[in-house]
Amino acid sequence: MKKKSISLFLIIFVCLSSCSSEPSKKDIALEIQVKDNQENSNSLTKNDTLDHPFLIVTKDMYPSLREKANIEPWKSLKTDAISRANANSTSLNTSSLQKYVGAVALAYILDQDKSNSYAIKVRDAILNRYALVEIEESSSWGKVVAPMGSFFSAILALDIVYESLSIEDIIECEQVIENQISKVNREGSWKTIRYGTHGTWDLYKGIRSGPDDKYYEAFKNFDLLNWSDLHKYSYALINSFEFYENSLYRLMKRYVEICRDVQNEFLKKIKNNKEQ
Repeated sequence: MKKKSISLFLIIFVCLSSCSSEPSKKDIALEIQVKDNQENSNSLTKNDTLDHPFLIVTKDMYPSLREKANIEPWKSLKTDAISRANANSTSLNTSSLQKYVGAVALAYILDQDKSNSYAIKVRDAILNRYALVEIEESSSWGKVVAPMGSFFSAILALDIVYESLSIEDIIECEQVIENQISKVNREGSWKTIRYGTHGTWDLYKGIRSGPDDKYYEAFKNFDLLNWSDLHKYSYALINSFEFYENSLYRLMKRYVEICRDVQNEFLKKIKNNKEQ
């Protein structure tokens, strides 16, 4: 799993924590309390009406997540996140950036004593690296899915470290993200990543406060065997779709089934080798 984007680690970390007992739909779904402020959608000012973080986690979840990080499988996710977050990299590759900024955001939550330094790392990644990413309207997977998926993670990371940054830092980071993702149209090829990234930005800015109807239709075709479809799942999660709880259950159930299948095949091979 370490080959996957660390931003997905953050999502899975939170989801697995939520699944450790039998939570209700209210406990699982993140309640998004934002104002519908369409008239000020282009305002690049620090929005004090929103209580950050709220997209993928809320601050009251931090103690539980830190406690979980003392045992497996969460412990390994924490170790990996801190390692990635402290690696020196200046790459503008969107995949590398996505892994990095997601790792830093998770480290910010779990490595509490160094949270301020991780917040600065997120800020610097957005201002010094994401600002230089070449992004444009295209029908190419590499020019749409890769960069927009990376900016999706940057939005989540900024939401998480929000309260540790100054007003000036927040405004600068928001301006970079808004300017960059606006270069890719909301409609076009690879529509789900377009909906997901633009929609998440709308939620972050308080422009949207509820589920995205267009995305609902795309999410119904979610493929549990396709890891790239986790972008669909991620955006659905922060939109609190009604079928979210059932989808999460299906995802985790399928994951367990796959692990069991692999284990059974492994045990069969051992048995066969012994018999030979």
